[in-house]
Amino acid sequence: MLFRGTRATGGRKFDLRFIVLVRSLSPLRASVTHAFWPRIAPHPYYADDGVSPQTQRESQLTVWNYAAGGSMMLNVLGPAFAQEMRDAGIEWDAAKNNCHKAIAETLRAFAARHRAAGTPAMLLSRCRGFYGADVMMSEDGSATVIEMNFSPDCTRAVKQNPVFFEKCALSLFAGEIDESFEIVIA
Repeated sequence: MLFRGTRATGGRKFDLRFIVLVRSLSPLRASVTHAFWPRIAPHPYYADDGVSPQTQRESQLTVWNYAAGGSMMLNVLGPAFAQEMRDAGIEWDAAKNNCHKAIAETLRAFAARHRAAGTPAMLLSRCRGFYGADVMMSEDGSATVIEMNFSPDCTRAVKQNPVFFEKCALSLFAGEIDESFEIVIA
């Protein structure tokens, strides 16, 4: 997604990383933590032929937001990003809800595929997982999951909530849902 005019994105392409906790695939039980962050391309978006191939490539890839040595070039956390979206006139709560719905739909499709392949319901009910969901939004606020990764980097999540991993473990393995930490999506 490209929102021009916000301080956080500065005309750069970005996607949003949400952390998803899956407690079961049958029935589907999952939540998304409140900690999220944008992954912003290091260069403004260029669509013309007058820039170098490297700059054009780096204007497309949102995962290239680390400098040499692993430090983050564009370290924007979720709350600041959400406020900047609101300041830019974006209905952030609706956009975030659309992201959560897209994640839930992806998980439902994943579970349905395993049921259709004959995976026993008992195994699906015991599935536990900790995923990073990368979501892109369109100008109209609709959302599309572009990928989900197992065991994602959560450095920025811990910066937003120092007990992040403890809360994840309580949710995944003890079934303790803390509404101040996560929102149930399925």
